[in-house]
Parts: sequence; structure tokens; C-alpha cells
Amino acid sequence: MKNRIALVIFVIWIIFYYYGCSKKETPAEPQNPTQILTSTNTATKTIIITYTDTSTFTATSTWTITYTETISQSPTNTSSITGTPTETLTFTNTFTSTLTLTPTDTATSTGTSTHTFTFTITPTNTPTIQVIYLRQWGTNGSSDGQFALPYGIVLNKNLNKVYVSDSNNNRIQIFDYNGVFIGEWGMQGINNGQFLYQKKIDVDKISGEVFVADTSNNRIQVFDSNGNYLRKWGNSGTNAADMFAPYSVVVDDISNTHYVYVCVKGDYTNGFEPKIQKFDLQGNLIFKFTYFYPDHGSAVFNPVDIGIDIQDNKIFVLDITFSHVVVFDLSGNYQYKFGVVGANNGSFLNPQGLEVDTTNNRIFVADSSNNRIQIFDYYGIFIGKWGTQGNGQGQFNTPIDIYFDVDFKEAYVVDANNHRIQVFKLNNY
Repeated sequence: MKNRIALVIFVIWIIFYYYGCSKKETPAEPQNPTQILTSTNTATKTIIITYTDTSTFTATSTWTITYTETISQSPTNTSSITGTPTETLTFTNTFTSTLTLTPTDTATSTGTSTHTFTFTITPTNTPTIQVIYLRQWGTNGSSDGQFALPYGIVLNKNLNKVYVSDSNNNRIQIFDYNGVFIGEWGMQGINNGQFLYQKKIDVDKISGEVFVADTSNNRIQVFDSNGNYLRKWGNSGTNAADMFAPYSVVVDDISNTHYVYVCVKGDYTNGFEPKIQKFDLQGNLIFKFTYFYPDHGSAVFNPVDIGIDIQDNKIFVLDITFSHVVVFDLSGNYQYKFGVVGANNGSFLNPQGLEVDTTNNRIFVADSSNNRIQIFDYYGIFIGKWGTQGNGQGQFNTPIDIYFDVDFKEAYVVDANNHRIQVFKLNNY
């Protein structure tokens, strides 16, 4: 009997020991996640088109409809659909102002007819997005793993590293995906490898090089993946290649020839032009552009962040003053804009962070003074939001940057005045 009791105790101990060890290796995702957001898009619009046809026709003919879809403030998109008169057709955009129809009929007789078609334009059903809080790290301070106004974040997926621009500590910190501290580099100063209130950062996915917008030193600095200094460029002058207060830097690591795009906030009243610059990887200027709003009394834009989609020929610029996302082509030509000052869906208050999901053609905006993250499609159609003011899970105190890991559908948010990083899972994204 004693042997049996001892055997039972031993088996129970083995089970608890195995469970305890396994639990320590479980990822940081909580067992009972907190749902932050539920959002869906159900908008519809009905368009009635009258078309006069002088070709042959029958009453039951099948129509091949080639339509030109003109979306407000956007380039023209074209597609083809085969349907029958009065059929309900499904499109992916909610705004359609012009449809040009070219019918092709089965010939049985000759005459002139007028055909009226009613189309219900409905966006493709967007699954309900659930934003789930996963984990966080960071407190206010200057020790390893602490932050003083963190400002930028980027992941190196090849090395499983998270880089955070710890602005007021004048350093870059490195973590793993769960926020475990790996290393750091930088200190306050003007020498190579030193910073003066640096802002956003980016990683060249091919080389692993880290690009830092060293804001108050008016330059870009480049480091290897471990933080070893490589090169720099930039001055505070007024020439095309100069940069007064660069806030953001983005590396084009998709095209054959890599380029670096820099968002320069500038100081227009003192002669320093706000602008977007394009450089090669060594810092040689390719071109630059700025923008004056015709609908804001020719006021100049005030850019603080930038995103690019090379394949879709788009540069997205976030304007903090007018609360716009302004879209240009890759040559710097204005295309359209969206967003206004306010607290409603699609409105912003001092937005400071922008992330472009080129896989799904979506944009994340860190709506800083509204203490939330908003999601849009490329044309500014509101998809969802999450966040309120506070210091709890899923709350923010000036969210200032965001990185979206499209593979795992995880959003890393720099919660600046809470001095932390929060990570969320986007289900049904």
C-alpha cells in the first residue's frame, strides 16, 4: 500500500512539474484576452444609370459592363463585370460618382432602346475586427527597459528584434518580441552614434541596417543591426538636401534600387521648409517636394510621419496641424487627402504616427490627442478604432507610433506618455 501511495504522489508531482515548465515557455498572450474593439462596415449606396443604346438588342440579353469608377479625390480604377439588367452587383468601394456602361447584346433585331439599370453598390463584407490586448513593457525611467517619452518602433523580423527610439533618453533600445531587454546604444550629444531627441526609426529588411531620424541634430544616422555606427547625412540649412527637424525616415526595401524617404517637419516661419526628401542609401539626394494647401489659404503642410507603397505608387504623409493624411505619387505629385480636425471617426487631433499595411492596403493612424488608433483603407474609408485615455490595458496617453506585423496580425503601439509599448492582436483583420 505504501508503495502504491508513493507511486501516486510521484505521478502527481511529475504532472505538476511538467505543467509548470510548459507554462513558463508559453508565449505572453493571456488566456483570457481583453476585447478592445468590435467594428464592421455596412455602408451602401444606390446608383441609377440610364444608357441609350443604338446597337442590336434583345429583352433578355446578357450585358458585359465595363465601368470606370471615379472615387472622390482618387485616381481612376477600372474593372469588368458580367451581369443582367437590374442585377445587384457587389463592389469593394463605397463611393462611386460615375459609371460609364458599354453593353454588348445578342443580335436578333435592329433598333434604338433606352435601358435603365439600378445597382446597389455595397462594400465587400469586412469581417468584424477584434482587437485583443496581448502584452506590454516599459515604465518611466532611464534603466534598461525603461523609457522617457519613447517615440518610434520597428521590428527586424529576420533577427526577431524590436527597436524602440527612447527619445528623451537619447538612445535606441533592443528587445525581443515579448519585451525582454537585449541591448541599447546612444547617448545625448552631437558626435557619431549620439543623439539629440531622435524621433522615428526604420530598418532595411535586406541589410538589417537601422536608420534613425536624429531630429534635433538635423540628420539621419545609420547603424548595423547591433547598433554600430556606419554613416550619416544632413544639416540644418536651407538647401534641398538639408533637413531641419527630420521626424521620420522610411526605407524602400522592395524595389531593386533602395531609397530612403525622410519626413522633414521644418520651421516655415523661420525659413526652414517642411518637405519630403528622397535619398539613395548613401544619402545622395534624388529629389524633394513640399505642398501648399489650396483650400487652406495656401498654407504649407506640417508633416510628422510618412509611409510608402512602392507597388501602388503612393506616398502617405501625416500632417499634424491640419489633421490630414495627404497622398502623393512617388514623384511627389498630389493625389488626394482625407481626415479633418476633430474627435469623430475619421477625424484626428494632433496625429503623430502612421503605418501603412501594403499587403491589405490599409493605414493605421496614431491619433495622439484623441488617445486612439484608427484604421482606414487607402482612400480614407474608416474601418475601425480602439483606445481611450488612461493607463490601463488598451488605454493610451498620447500614442505616437505604431508598427503592424502583418504576418502575425499584431500591432505594436508606442504609448509615449505612459512610457511603454503595448501589443495587440487583430483577429478577423
